[in-house]
Amino acid sequence: MDVKIELPREEIKNFIKEITPNKNFLYMFIPCSIGDFLIAGGLSYAVQLRKNKVATILIAQERMKNLAVKFENVVDTIYLPIDLVKAVDTLIQGTQAYEWDNFIYGNIHTVDGKIIWDETLNLVDRYKKNALDIPLDTPLMMPLTYPISAKNISAIKSRYILDRRRTIIILPHAKTFAELDEIFWEELTRRLHEKNYIVYTNVNADETVINGTEPIELNFSELNYIVDRVKCFIGLRSGALDFLAMTPAQIFSIHKFPQWENDLSVMYEGCNNKTFYDAVKYKSTLENYLADKGLSTKIKIAHKHIHNEDVYFSYEEILSGIVTAVEEL
Repeated sequence: MDVKIELPREEIKNFIKEITPNKNFLYMFIPCSIGDFLIAGGLSYAVQLRKNKVATILIAQERMKNLAVKFENVVDTIYLPIDLVKAVDTLIQGTQAYEWDNFIYGNIHTVDGKIIWDETLNLVDRYKKNALDIPLDTPLMMPLTYPISAKNISAIKSRYILDRRRTIIILPHAKTFAELDEIFWEELTRRLHEKNYIVYTNVNADETVINGTEPIELNFSELNYIVDRVKCFIGLRSGALDFLAMTPAQIFSIHKFPQWENDLSVMYEGCNNKTFYDAVKYKSTLENYLADKGLSTKIKIAHKHIHNEDVYFSYEEILSGIVTAVEEL
């Protein structure tokens, strides 16, 4: 049974003080998802330098404990239950106390519930400018993975078929972005099987395994081990794809149009990613709106940050495009 944590404001303030006692350390509170954890963690060294601290301690959700990654400047991570994370987050946003001597809020700021950021920047640069107050040319430090033991490698090899030409891992689940219908992934799997590919579904906890695939469950250190031992990863935009974009992995990501600021290729320069922008419902919603107004017109969609050839207006186009891209690898 989940335990809901409710604390008065003063108790939350005292709690924060209790877990941030060392004035020589920077404590960075990262309340949100995996992608946010990787970005804020990868920029924490620059905040540490700005605030003249000797090391950093991260404060994050308990589920980040299972990622199996670390950062060079981070000496520890404090993991909190999600309800306590939410309580601290609410207090900080409510009081606008985003930074003090040895503490910083590692997420985008809000004012009266409205997100405050520079809409001309991608998400990584928004973190630099609007959350952490560091220069835009600050390099993002990639997370470090833990060594994989010989026993662990043997277990991975015995459990999964790792074939550089044939193995494909799909990542259909995301906590931040709306998921596609399972029928889409089942059809993609069917078409990939027709091409003689082996397909796994990347899963965590109680996530659904797509029909026709086998489950594969790996932490990020293990995932890093297999990136050059499989053909590619195909997934819905998610935190796991953020991590893969920081590795040599070949990625095909499906992303909602027109959210260009979260595009892996924009955020992580040089990553091996091709984005398929899903504009299916975007276009149909606009067409239906115009039809309700008694207007009939041919809609042409263009975006200054997105190449037209990366925008798809039907799921059939996305499916065909992905299979073709896989075949051309």
